[in-house]
Amino acid sequence: MLAGATVGVQSDGAVYAADAALALPVVVSTAFVVGVVGWRAYPWRTSATGMGAGGLGAVATSLLALFPGSALVLVASVPSGGVDPVVAVLTAVFVVCFAFVFTFWVRLPVGCLGGLLYANAVDSAD
Repeated sequence: MLAGATVGVQSDGAVYAADAALALPVVVSTAFVVGVVGWRAYPWRTSATGMGAGGLGAVATSLLALFPGSALVLVASVPSGGVDPVVAVLTAVFVVCFAFVFTFWVRLPVGCLGGLLYANAVDSAD
């Protein structure tokens, strides 16, 4: 994990909170970029396509969070002597997959709802 705990060995809540705090800027900024690029590239205007775009954006955020996540693991490991880039990528893949499995039940409906609201807001503004 990012805060230095070995996966599956330590179950300290503070370590998990630190991991979540470190991941929050990565996930939020990735979600913002995915949303801006997605809505600029494909201007969906109906409620159904807006919901689909929001759900697709939620999944794409998970996949694209691997890149800054890998960089964060590399940077966070520098004080302890660094880590192999392959280990950093594998750690980021594990963390993103773990996070997606345990949060998809809220991530997808919130993404779909956000897409629906945005599509309706853009439609009513035109």
